[in-house]
Order: sequence, then structure tokens, then C-alpha cells
Amino acid sequence: MIVLLIVAVLSNNEELARHVQVSSFADVCAHISSFMNEIHVNNRTQVIKVLVQTQHLREVLSNKPLSVVNMYGKITHIATLHVHTPGVKAYIKKERNNFGLTDTVYTV
Repeated sequence: MIVLLIVAVLSNNEELARHVQVSSFADVCAHISSFMNEIHVNNRTQVIKVLVQTQHLREVLSNKPLSVVNMYGKITHIATLHVHTPGVKAYIKKERNNFGLTDTVYTV
């Protein structure tokens, strides 16, 4: 079972949300359908978007001390297929924290 957050964005810019536990894609669809029915019965505002987000309820995020990093010349700032220059690819690590999933560059 995983916990998901289903968010319905309404045409008046309000958001309605529900936490649900699912074990399959069919469960996700069933919860969305049920949520939409509930909204249409209780509210005459139109749903313009539905978002499904995973909840990391048991995830422990790492805490690191503040550090200053010199990134000069390490990230390409022009239109390109590759975000990072080839010389730094070996130092790029995926990291998840309170800001989401990011590419982090560590050097010695």
C-alpha cells in the first residue's frame, strides 16, 4: 500500500484534496472517480485539473550543514540537450529533500 494525495483544482482556483491508500492503478482510478462524484454532488464549480502526488510519510530526509560551493563554469546555461558539462557528470548525484528530487554536484 502507498499513500497518495489527490488534488482537484477547481475553476475558481480552489483546491480540494484527499489522502488515499492504494495498492494498484485501478485503486487510484477508483478513488479519483469517487472524489469527482463527491465534488460534483457538493459543489457546482467545475474541476479543471486533477493532480496525483505521492506522499513520503515515512521518509527521513537528510540534514546537511550549510556549505558554499563554487559552481562557476560547471553548468551549461545555453539551450542544449545536456544540462551538465561532461566534466562534472561523474560528480552528479540524485538527492531528495524538502525541495523534491534534484541533481546535486559534489566535489572534493
